[in-house]
Amino acid sequence: AEAADKLAKAKDCEQKYAIRAFALRRLKEYDNAIDNLQKSLDFGADKPAVSMEKAATYRLKGDFEAAAKELKSCANFENVSAEYHYQLGRLQEAQGRYEKAMGNYETALDLSPDHQNALFHLAFRCDLSGDEEAAIDHYKQIAVNSPVYVSALLNLAVLYEDSEQLEKATRCVDAVLE
Repeated sequence: AEAADKLAKAKDCEQKYAIRAFALRRLKEYDNAIDNLQKSLDFGADKPAVSMEKAATYRLKGDFEAAAKELKSCANFENVSAEYHYQLGRLQEAQGRYEKAMGNYETALDLSPDHQNALFHLAFRCDLSGDEEAAIDHYKQIAVNSPVYVSALLNLAVLYEDSEQLEKATRCVDAVLE
């Protein structure tokens, strides 16, 4: 809230509106966040990137139709944008279309193997669907990157503990504490 208030008084620029949108989104002020994302375009923000953030904001708001419409405006990027597939996967996941979501996370990773968010959500979906071996493999990929994705390490620790690999579980928790 403090960041959103301070940014409201800042000089108008692309970064002001984009970062303020993220702060407003955390406050669940989704309509104001959308307005700020839209304003960032007036200062040269990347239209596809803004569309992806608007789609995420609509999804968080629960307006799946608006999120789908926003993503559809970027469909020409489907063969080159990992973020497009990640956002589409998140929308499908929110709609309960888990298999399609996993397919889009996999496509995102084909396009950008280091897409940490897609990797995390694919690992999480694998875990929930009972494919613990795949979940462990995906979480391990996340764990070797920096900065460390804490949620991935904690989830990996739980999976190791469930499979009685306590030393590995302990190393994951130790890494989180570090």
